[in-house]
Amino acid sequence: MFRLALQTLRFRKGGFAASVIALFFGAVILTACGALMETGIRNDLGPGAVPAALTGHHPPASRLISMSAVFGGIAAMVTVFVVGSTLALLVQQRLGEMALLRAIGSLPGQIRRMVVIETLVVALGAIALALWPGRLAGRWMLDRIAGSGVVPTRLGYHAGWIPMATAGGTALLAALAAAFIASRRAALARPADALAEARLQDRWLSTPRLVFALLCLAGGTALAVVTATVMNGEVAASTAGPTAMLWAGGLALLAPGLTGVLTAVFRPPLRALFGLTGRLAMDNARARRIRVAGAVTPVMLATGLAVALIYLQAGGGGEAASAWINYLLAGSIIAYAVISLVNTVIVAAVERRREFAAQRLVGATRGQVLRMTAVEAVLVTAVGTVLGTVVAGATLTPFGLALDGSWVPHGPAWIYPAIVGAVGALTVAASTLAARWAMRVRPAEAIASP
Repeated sequence: MFRLALQTLRFRKGGFAASVIALFFGAVILTACGALMETGIRNDLGPGAVPAALTGHHPPASRLISMSAVFGGIAAMVTVFVVGSTLALLVQQRLGEMALLRAIGSLPGQIRRMVVIETLVVALGAIALALWPGRLAGRWMLDRIAGSGVVPTRLGYHAGWIPMATAGGTALLAALAAAFIASRRAALARPADALAEARLQDRWLSTPRLVFALLCLAGGTALAVVTATVMNGEVAASTAGPTAMLWAGGLALLAPGLTGVLTAVFRPPLRALFGLTGRLAMDNARARRIRVAGAVTPVMLATGLAVALIYLQAGGGGEAASAWINYLLAGSIIAYAVISLVNTVIVAAVERRREFAAQRLVGATRGQVLRMTAVEAVLVTAVGTVLGTVVAGATLTPFGLALDGSWVPHGPAWIYPAIVGAVGALTVAASTLAARWAMRVRPAEAIASP
């Protein structure tokens, strides 16, 4: 299986490049957060320093420790979701191939080992490339923070092997866990069922998936209650941030089912607005809801996390020092979510080159295919925005109640439409550009290509 895994990597370079990008940027952010945490620890507990826990005071080094730890944890969870979504999409695209392997005698364990080996090779390469840039990113962040007067410029930067090993190990575990979970259905399904699922993409719910989704939603609800009833003032942000991630995780696991429901809601207005193109796009989305859900998840993450984190910082207020660090670290995570959004949308569109070729062979023009892709991207944006708004609302409402009893998020009203508009524009642009690139060859050649 090792040789087969390497051959698969060679012939599917485009698809696995998406996993490399997701793991690379995730490891960069994790390494940077780890380096900032080590910097804070060494400066707070170095020779002559008195720990903040003993003095009751919280110097800049201690703030650096707590904030980098919180955002490092959020970055780790985002990495798990992003890598898991990307790998699940790649496995879904290869169900037919794996069904053929099962039909000629491959065992479920061999299929799983193949996927895990592929992921391991990709992950090790991406993580090795990310460690040094992550170390530089941590120094750049510290320089920006010190340059703004948040921490003293004399604060020494430390990025030893511990944060680098921790960041690399976290990213590797996330990748392997995602690979093991994503390969489960392909490995255990009967060959005939897998071939049918590859064509129809109808089955998605399993008992472990449902259990983990319910646990995430229950945990997010519990943290929301704690935030609203137990926490006070700015301290509530410490539980509000994890709330966003748990809600995002639960909704991501249930995304195919929720996408089907919301697609039915948006189908009439989109078909009426875009005519025949909208009707074709909605029919495709209904038949391929798992593929659509794979693109909806990063839209939900980008929208939900951006809205939640930015409004949390706007509402938390506090001294400029803490706010500046929060915005810098939150901006890094939001940027990663946006990168993953573009990454996933491009992979999903390029994978459809044969579908686009078949449509062109039966008479559709390039313009019609591109317009259909744009309508599908509008649907993905609409569904992802609804789910992202749920994530943000479940985070910001209890935070507002803890802060001053308000149900409305604190901060400028234009932030929400600006984020939604930017994410939507990115989704539509990435989808149409990727579809244009996928149609660069003649239809007959695309149909005959592997």
